[in-house]
Amino acid sequence: MLYVTGVVETVSLKDSDDGGNVLDVLPVKTAVRLIDDESMTCYFVEYNGIQGYVKKEYLTSEENAACQREESYISKDTSLYDKKSNGEYVETLKINKNDKIKITAKNSGDYWFVYHEASKQFGYVLTKDIADAPEVSSRETETVSSAAPAPTPVPTPTDNRVIGKGEPPKVYNVYYVSGVENFLGVRTAKVYDNSNEIGKAYEGDEIQVFDKNTGSKYWYVYSPTYNKWGYVNYNYLKK
Repeated sequence: MLYVTGVVETVSLKDSDDGGNVLDVLPVKTAVRLIDDESMTCYFVEYNGIQGYVKKEYLTSEENAACQREESYISKDTSLYDKKSNGEYVETLKINKNDKIKITAKNSGDYWFVYHEASKQFGYVLTKDIADAPEVSSRETETVSSAAPAPTPVPTPTDNRVIGKGEPPKVYNVYYVSGVENFLGVRTAKVYDNSNEIGKAYEGDEIQVFDKNTGSKYWYVYSPTYNKWGYVNYNYLKK
């Protein structure tokens, strides 16, 4: 069995390994049965009696490694590795401190599978070389803080929040959907669940952020495209 990993919420099961029609969409951690791996880019699998192709980078053989895509950074100059069939890790690329990556599978052992944005390549990185945020020197911090304009104030919402249709906010921060495989769900709660999805935001859609301080990775937002309030995963919002 293989397990869906490293996507925002779902990945497409297609009828061809070169971008064919979508047969179904598979949430993170969905189990599929491997039929063959002859394709260079996709696995041929079966899910609920449907056979199709899923990109190899979005499947893992370790159930516990499956996760939603997480944005992180490289903490020191290090390397990107390829994993051979015999389990050996072979260096493929030198990568730099503070490079942005997206974790796509938290494999057991010393390496996690990631997407390296600068090179647009997938590969393995030592977990000890991964950080949640880039390191900023004190000098850089002083320069940024003295030159950067004050952020747009975002009011503290009341507990009685609007979910779904509602009037747009008068004060907000503008972000855009970025890095999604299919879509970013607008949800009724601060958690991923198929039952709480009330809208879909696609790559490049504007999102108006009203509250970032929700105590989770989900921000309270308004989608002007669909005229809906709800929660979205902030890992896929960019200025």
